[in-house]
Amino acid sequence: MIPSLQFMTFKSGGLNLPTVDGSTIDLLDPYDYSDLNRFRRLNRDQNVAYDVTTVEVDVTLQYRAIGGFYFGGGINQDFVVSSSDLNLDDSRIYTLDLGREGSGLTYSLTSKFNQSADRIYDAASFSVPIDRLMVSGAYVRQDLDPAFANAQALERWSLDISAPLTSHLSGAIGTTFNGFETDDSFATGALNYDDGEVWRASISGRYDRDLERYDQVDAEIRRRMDWGGDLYAIHSDDFDTTSRFGLGLEYSNECVEFLAGVTRVKNAATGLDGTTELSIELRLGSFGAERARTCG
Repeated sequence: MIPSLQFMTFKSGGLNLPTVDGSTIDLLDPYDYSDLNRFRRLNRDQNVAYDVTTVEVDVTLQYRAIGGFYFGGGINQDFVVSSSDLNLDDSRIYTLDLGREGSGLTYSLTSKFNQSADRIYDAASFSVPIDRLMVSGAYVRQDLDPAFANAQALERWSLDISAPLTSHLSGAIGTTFNGFETDDSFATGALNYDDGEVWRASISGRYDRDLERYDQVDAEIRRRMDWGGDLYAIHSDDFDTTSRFGLGLEYSNECVEFLAGVTRVKNAATGLDGTTELSIELRLGSFGAERARTCG
């Protein structure tokens, strides 16, 4: 049994968030001071902003069985101490969970019910090896319900497949449809090479299904040197914002970690000239319990 008690108060009147056409709360409030998503029931869009003070009590019970199987449930009760939204009242959410962890097939299933016993939320995820493939996916459905302040039913799902193509090369593809946020449905692909000794390389890309165009590409190549360090080159291109190209050196042993690099960054959003960044970092000391014994 895992009980918890949480107190929250938020005064939206003192925040004075600016409003800019085309902006999102992620840009206006990067530290999520005004984002109520951290609370289980008070999961509202930032446009529905008001003063609120609540006390939340949660009791969760989970049983684990042989083979990695588990099941359990919980009750979440919140008490609205005060709120500028007169329609917001105390509410209770019931949760049921079951799944399996470990190797082979893993999965999790979660359902949430309001205090009227209506199912208002379902989430499912799985991961399963099939021959040389690893297949994983996830699905979330959120129904219209005043307890969650959901104005409409929403869905999000994803499917990913990865596999070794040769002894040194592996690949992965995936797709995501997100009804919770606009412009967040995409397809991805990646290739990774590792000979286990000298060379490592990777390239990945993302295709925006809403805008029907590629919007991100990342590439990296590394070479392990005879003296133990890594030389690397990276390139990252986010077509809407920044393009980044860098060269660097990394070295570490039981007692020393050294990192140095030079990076050229261009910002497409500002239209200004690119900037060059130089970084050098030296860390002395042990890096974990295993190395601490050999680095007195």
